[in-house]
Amino acid sequence: MFYANAWPDVLGSLLDYLAERLPSPVYYMLLGILSRALVFLSSSLSFIASLLSSNPSDWNLHDIIPPLVTILCAYLALVTLYRTTTWAIRTFFWFIKWGLILGLIFTVVGWHLRGTDQNWGAVADIGDTIVRTALESANAHTREAAVGMDGGIGANSWTRRKRSSKAGRPRAWDSFKSHQRWQEHSQQDATNEMKSMVDMAGGILHRGGQWWMAAKSIIGEEQQGERAAEQDFKGKTKSRSR
Repeated sequence: MFYANAWPDVLGSLLDYLAERLPSPVYYMLLGILSRALVFLSSSLSFIASLLSSNPSDWNLHDIIPPLVTILCAYLALVTLYRTTTWAIRTFFWFIKWGLILGLIFTVVGWHLRGTDQNWGAVADIGDTIVRTALESANAHTREAAVGMDGGIGANSWTRRKRSSKAGRPRAWDSFKSHQRWQEHSQQDATNEMKSMVDMAGGILHRGGQWWMAAKSIIGEEQQGERAAEQDFKGKTKSRSR
């Protein structure tokens, strides 16, 4: 009897201690588990005690079914809580695992695209890196084509500019301002390269127009020479016939 009266006080003191030491979500989850476990244990013990204290011939369904229903409800509540908790824990660790894997993959891809010379630099947005790489490749091909047509600007200056931009790239441990200045400088270089591409295309079109005009003038002179020769031939034939 003493233990039955002291049990609520002991349980209350234990819950107060846990409430002070544990976070609120963990405490309420533990409180739900304890309450359902106590309901299940008390219902099972009372049902077993009632069966043992009475004669089997005196057992009545009206007295047996309600404790059985209570035990089954408490058991189902415990099973549901267990499955929900384990599912939440598995989902949490699943997100952590695949988040780490995808983060590692994106970091390696970004490092490879940025070409950081075996140093883990600050990885920018992958889309921006892909666009910048495509622009650099297009500019390189355009400059090579211009070299083949004009015999002027070579690819060495482009290579030197590219190497200097790699050498000036800040590292991961540099300040935010240095990264920002480098990004602004790279954006300005990209704008200048686009302007040079447009100017180069305009020069090519202008030279093409000049070539077209020269070809037309040559063809016109040839046609005029042919007409003059034809007229001279006709004049000579007429003079002979006379």
